[in-house]
Amino acid sequence: LINCPFCKRPVKTKLIADFYFCDVCEIAVRNERDMPQLGINIYDTDWVGSQENAKANLVRASYALKHVRKLYGIMTVLDVGCGTGILVNTLNRNGYIADGIDTSAEAIEFAKTTKRGNFYCSS
Repeated sequence: LINCPFCKRPVKTKLIADFYFCDVCEIAVRNERDMPQLGINIYDTDWVGSQENAKANLVRASYALKHVRKLYGIMTVLDVGCGTGILVNTLNRNGYIADGIDTSAEAIEFAKTTKRGNFYCSS
C-alpha cells in the first residue's frame, strides 16, 4: 500500500507492474521505493544519448500505450520523470494528450527539440 504523492491518501488500486491508480486524484502513480535512487550526475550528454537509443524504452512505451487506455480509458497523461520524452512522444502520436516533466534541464531541452508534446523542467 502506498500513498498518493498529491493528496497523500492511500492508493489501493494496482494497475500494471509497479503502477497504482489514485481514485481521488484520478492519476497513475509509481511506488517510489521501486524506483532506483540515482545520482544527479547521470543526467549528462551520455545519459541522454543512451536513453534515446535504448530499445527497452520503446518497448516500455508501446506496453504503456496498449494498457493505459484499456485499464481506465485514460487519455490524458503526465509522465513524471519523462527523461528525453520517449513515452510522451509515443502517446501523443497515438491520440493521447501527454506532457512530460523531469529534473534534467538537458533532457527536457532535448525532448522539446525532438519530440511531440509539452515538456517542463522542475527541481
